[in-house]
Amino acid sequence: MLRSRKRVLWTVLRNDQYRFDGDYIVIRGLGTVGVVRVRYSGSVTC
Repeated sequence: MLRSRKRVLWTVLRNDQYRFDGDYIVIRGLGTVGVVRVRYSGSVTC
């Protein structure tokens, strides 16, 4: 069985919970998850 649906993950972050590091957004302070590095392409509006 194939799933063709895309999942969209979103959350509201405080200024001290994320930073931009080159082509990555580093998200921290997520509790048990720890630190997440997300690579992005395109523009990011803050």
